[in-house]
Amino acid sequence: MSRQPTVAPPRLPPAQDLAIHVLGNGTRQSDEFLKGVISHVQRHRLNWHLTHAIPQILEQLLLSAEPSLGGLRRPVAVIGFLTDPQLLRVLRSVRLPVVTCSMGTPDLPGLARVLPDDQGIGQMAARFLLAQGFRHFALWGRPLPGRTARFDAFRRTLAAAGTATTCRSFIPAADRKLDEDFLSFTGISPGPLAVFCHQDHDAAFVREFCFNLGLGVPGQVAILGVDDDPGICLRSEPFLSSVALPWNSLGRRAAEILHARLSGAEVASLTQLPPLRVVARASTGRVPSPDRLVEKIRRLIDQHPGRQWTLAAMAATVGNSPRTVQRRLHAAGMDLRRQLLNRRIDAAEELLAANHHTIDQVRERCGFNSRQAFYQAFKARHGCGPADWRSRSVG
Repeated sequence: MSRQPTVAPPRLPPAQDLAIHVLGNGTRQSDEFLKGVISHVQRHRLNWHLTHAIPQILEQLLLSAEPSLGGLRRPVAVIGFLTDPQLLRVLRSVRLPVVTCSMGTPDLPGLARVLPDDQGIGQMAARFLLAQGFRHFALWGRPLPGRTARFDAFRRTLAAAGTATTCRSFIPAADRKLDEDFLSFTGISPGPLAVFCHQDHDAAFVREFCFNLGLGVPGQVAILGVDDDPGICLRSEPFLSSVALPWNSLGRRAAEILHARLSGAEVASLTQLPPLRVVARASTGRVPSPDRLVEKIRRLIDQHPGRQWTLAAMAATVGNSPRTVQRRLHAAGMDLRRQLLNRRIDAAEELLAANHHTIDQVRERCGFNSRQAFYQAFKARHGCGPADWRSRSVG
């Protein structure tokens, strides 16, 4: 079994107050990351002096022989969004401890990376869109070098679903006949096309692209992004669905890793955290079933996930025999128990993220009869229980 690469601890000068420079990028994700860092510092009462760093000034300070520059102290470590290649070269040359959450940062000696799990993002996106009834898919965007895991996992999840699907990649800058190719691909299936975009800004571009081509969203094209950036998702018409990432938890984890390293411990060179959930909005409206009975059952589950829906109870509610309901659901490729469980977890995620109810209150409102069943359902989807998931989600 191969050993996880580690980053060796640095040698620190004695200090009462450690100057830690934080690199941001002016986004909501950056703000949440910083909140996570501050949370760890306050919880452990660390003697860290956090300073917002500007890459150019930080570079000058690191190359200077002086202990400070313009009142800014030379840092003992750097944490945050490291995207400037020149600054990265300088940091490597001075051998400063660095923990970054930038997805494009290469795996380099002495650098610890804390990143969202691309494979988990792709799996979550594919499962969500399949559950919405889509069978016709496109991937949009150009992943950074070495960052294809998100789309690769999406394709693998489609293949493992056991249903007939189509999927094609679109890279705008590399496709000279983009308009023609996209329109042609949307027309090969009787159902709408679901486009999974590498990031939210790609999703916003696809929305405008579809508008210019006269394609309705979500009627003809559904769009799903990644990051859940309200500055993008809530400024689009319709609002964009997106995979939410745990930036607060990434900040806390990055601070934990830097804390350990400054304390003399070796740390893993790469740590990955799973995505939180799909925040469903109007851009991914569910594909209606052509069977009115099946569609009625889906609406009942959506509206009342907390009810104890047995096959007999559902049959009585829709005015059909259990055998008829079972046969029609099977023909539509729908399993009542699986559909109900997925909707209950979705509802629980919404309540937990709002942070207004206790774990038990959420469990009861969403129809889970026991704490063990609730825990196991969350564990199966997210790899952790509801309490840990809430902690990752809201900090």
